Amino acid sequence: MLEVCNLHSPDCVFLVETKNKRKKLESIAKRAGFSKMWCVEPDGIAGGLCFLCKDNFLVDVFDLNKSVIDVAITNPSGVVCRFTGIYASTDASERRILWRVLSAIARVTTDPWVIMGDFNCVLSNEEKWGGGEKAEWEMADFRDFIEDNGLIDIGYVGYPFTWNNRRGGRANVKERLDRALVNGRWRVEFESGFLKHLGPGGSDHCPIFLQHKEATRTAKKRFIFDSRWIDNPQCEFIIRNSWRTSVFGSRWYTLQGKIKHCRRKLRSWRTSSNLNSRARMQELQHQLESVYEADEFDGEEYKNLESSLKEASKEEERYWRDKCRADWLNLGDKNTSFFHAKTTQRRSQNRIRGLENEHGEWKEEEFDVEQIVLGYFSGIYTSCCPHGFEEVLNCVQQRVTPAMIARYVVAALQLAIYSLRMIL
Repeated sequence: MLEVCNLHSPDCVFLVETKNKRKKLESIAKRAGFSKMWCVEPDGIAGGLCFLCKDNFLVDVFDLNKSVIDVAITNPSGVVCRFTGIYASTDASERRILWRVLSAIARVTTDPWVIMGDFNCVLSNEEKWGGGEKAEWEMADFRDFIEDNGLIDIGYVGYPFTWNNRRGGRANVKERLDRALVNGRWRVEFESGFLKHLGPGGSDHCPIFLQHKEATRTAKKRFIFDSRWIDNPQCEFIIRNSWRTSVFGSRWYTLQGKIKHCRRKLRSWRTSSNLNSRARMQELQHQLESVYEADEFDGEEYKNLESSLKEASKEEERYWRDKCRADWLNLGDKNTSFFHAKTTQRRSQNRIRGLENEHGEWKEEEFDVEQIVLGYFSGIYTSCCPHGFEEVLNCVQQRVTPAMIARYVVAALQLAIYSLRMIL
């Protein structure tokens, strides 16, 4: 799955290898809140493309086939962006045909343009792990297509490989097959845009996410009682004990105090017991990524974790369906422009999107990144109980002699005496 636009609430989604018929995709789109859909149905159980978009976006479709969904998207502010979602063939000769089709679009496109999807090809063998090396001529075709059309690979944030054959041991192969290419105008107009490789799960491809807005800090979430806790004896025990807590004041103040105490205890219990299905999903996702990125890939463990993640995802979906009931569905010249875009791209790549802390956790919030940087440099320039300086100092030639120190002490004393006399 490829998501375009806002990370927390995607405006457009491009799906590759859907393997689902139109009716099934329409059901998925409706549940996810997408009112517009264009799809190419799979041939048997292979292939299939789908583009979903929200109602407040205007979409003009130029091409729709088994390899390409080419559209122009106009957002509510009137900004137009051309988007071409692709599903390239594994056959090199068929990919050359696709490169020619895309090159023809590049010659006539003046709007900001994004080409995004499964390219089924790498730019170099550095984008591949395991298995034999790719032929140079095959990668050269792809590189020539990008250079001839003045396109820019905007890079990524996250784990480098987006595809995994999910075989164990030495048979494991990983590649960066999914990416986003943009023209110069897109790079300049969406300077803060970047691509993020999301975690694996449900497919041999990882979803990739194109974001053109900086992530904003979210407000603290309010506590909501989960009806699934009712049958849990521990929940009943916490509520009974909280209600017996002594709170002095008026009846209303006492009631508020007991509710507040109960809420605090339930929140603590939920966190310590890992009852939050979303938190459990995040934990399973982290474990799944660790197995996915391991040098020795364990296919059996990966499948078990993936199955657990799917169950947790279903549980989370049930929670929100119960919570919201039926309302949840509503809820210069060409060369100058190119070099300008390349400069913008370099500046974008130099921007720190996130950092990994000392515990191996990835952090993207501005405050968290600041703390990681501060802690790192504080650790470098801070020492604890230093010793063993004598051996080093003995190798340093003395520049300040005892006579110089004596003269300095005498001068300091004379200055102090003079200052006292002036005051008195």
